[in-house]
Amino acid sequence: MTAVNRMGMRMSSDANDRPTGMDIDAGQSSASSVTTTNENLSTQMQEIYETINILASSIQTLNDETQRLRFRIAES
Repeated sequence: MTAVNRMGMRMSSDANDRPTGMDIDAGQSSASSVTTTNENLSTQMQEIYETINILASSIQTLNDETQRLRFRIAES
């Protein structure tokens, strides 16, 4: 999860550092385009974090079940 967090921070940083066609435009439309791009990145990162949390929870459940089964087999 730490690696994904770092990657997300790097993606946000890289996206802000690189000029895009939207950054070259002058005026208010440029600012609103950058804001929209940042909001899209934020939404995508939130979806990634939610997916990671679901996967982490599932892995924990599988680990717990594996331990339970090992204990049962050892009792047999």
